[in-house]
Amino acid sequence: MRRKGLILLFVALLMAATALQAQETRGQVLGRVTDPTGAVVVGVAVTGTNTATNVRTVATTNHSGDYMLPFLIPGTYTVVVEMRGFKKFVQDGIGVQVNDRATLNVSLEIRQASETV
Repeated sequence: MRRKGLILLFVALLMAATALQAQETRGQVLGRVTDPTGAVVVGVAVTGTNTATNVRTVATTNHSGDYMLPFLIPGTYTVVVEMRGFKKFVQDGIGVQVNDRATLNVSLEIRQASETV
């Protein structure tokens, strides 16, 4: 009986240690990019820059218009969304914390032909 109790205790401690190792120390920014009509935009470049370290993380929207900037160290980020034919979108001050999933959905505006870059 005592041996069974020790085995159960060992298994419980092993499971607790495994759960502790699985904790994530980074966060992510994710979202969807659409056009003014609400249609998703595929192939959009999305860049997240940590304002303290200047480290950049780059992603591209998928067939659903979704993007994810994973494994971001905690801090404040500037996210830039760019696609030919659309105005550049910039969002400053996005806070990312440990195990955080910050959502930033973007509706891009059409660039007028007379605008210069």
